[in-house]
Amino acid sequence: MHGCAFVKKLSFGLATALACAAPAWAVPLNGLKGQGLNAIYGSYAPRGDCTAEPRLSIDDSGFTFRANGRVVKSVRVEQALSYLGPDYRGISLVFFPFPVSDDDFGPVVMTVNDGERRGVIRLEADFAPGRRVDPFQVALTRSSPYSRCAAAKR
Repeated sequence: MHGCAFVKKLSFGLATALACAAPAWAVPLNGLKGQGLNAIYGSYAPRGDCTAEPRLSIDDSGFTFRANGRVVKSVRVEQALSYLGPDYRGISLVFFPFPVSDDDFGPVVMTVNDGERRGVIRLEADFAPGRRVDPFQVALTRSSPYSRCAAAKR
């Protein structure tokens, strides 16, 4: 379960007025090219073993997840800019890789460089009661944390 019960996307002008009311701001990204995120590109799997599933890859086009024999490409993702707090200055980055709509970022939270450890990704889920649970997303979150694959370590 992630720390925020909800996340609201705010415009810059409204953000100033509501800074204390909203726990995090998220911005949509359509692909990662030109976003300054090249340092997180690579392949990741539990224990860094990319010969098995589940696993994920990050590149210019976005995130690619493999689990249960399925491949899901998340091109449009939400990056939660203030999820870790307005004064956070560490290396962790938070994304919602499976947004449902502009107002629903989906139940999965992805933290890259989790715990201030480069090359570690944590996928967590907040499957609310009554919400349909996607077995693919369950497989991804149950296998967390992920480490950069040995061939891709920097």
